[in-house]
Amino acid sequence: MEAIDTLPAYESIDQKQKGIRFDPAGFTQEAANILSSILRNAQYECAVRLPQEGGNRWYSEPVRLAKFAAGGVNCWKESPWPSLYAALLRWEKRPSPGVLFDLFFLHQDISPNRVNAVIDADSLRILTDTGVLSFANGKVRSMVRCYPVGACIFSVTHQGSNPISCTSGGIQI
Repeated sequence: MEAIDTLPAYESIDQKQKGIRFDPAGFTQEAANILSSILRNAQYECAVRLPQEGGNRWYSEPVRLAKFAAGGVNCWKESPWPSLYAALLRWEKRPSPGVLFDLFFLHQDISPNRVNAVIDADSLRILTDTGVLSFANGKVRSMVRCYPVGACIFSVTHQGSNPISCTSGGIQI
């Protein structure tokens, strides 16, 4: 059975509405430990090397590519070829950092197949039950944004309020 198959089927509008905003009151230490473990084991922090789409400075792309290969570049830089960098990161680190970056940093809706590849069924259930992840319209969405900064991971709601907090040992509530 796939991890996504274990998610609850929401029948009422009230239950669906619960998934629209993250409620930090439901965030448990167990969920914090699981989220921290998933992000750290997947080397999530390396995904901040992925440049965002945009820019038209083709002449600087060879320099950006060389910096990326040496472990540089960052998510605030732009590239006309972001998919090239995502492919290079997948080749270097496997798909986990990229999938988690799409989910927890870029706040993209992710297909269940991509999520199943990086989050096990029990962890997915706990993160869904505590409101960190939601499942709607056949996609998985993060209700928090995770920012890796040095040895810390800051997690905040997408509304910019309710910071969860950070320590170098993991995410704390």
